[in-house]
Amino acid sequence: LKCCGVDGPQDFPNQLNVPIPGSCCDRKEPDTCSPLDSYKKGCVIALEDFFKSALTVLGGVALGIAAAEVRN
Repeated sequence: LKCCGVDGPQDFPNQLNVPIPGSCCDRKEPDTCSPLDSYKKGCVIALEDFFKSALTVLGGVALGIAAAEVRN
C-alpha cells in the first residue's frame, strides 16, 4: 500500500516515541528510515483509496454483467 503509520510517519516519533520503521520506506534494508524517505500517506487513507478503487472496478463489472443479463 506504500503507507506509513495510521495517519502518517509522524505517528511513530510523536505518539509512540519510537523511530520510523523500515517498512515505511521503499528500501530493501529492514532498518529504520528517516522522515524524509518515508511514505507520507497514512495507512488509513491508503486503505480507503484502495477500497474505493476496488469497489469502482467491482461496480463496473457488476453493471456490465447486469446489462448482459437484461439483454438475454
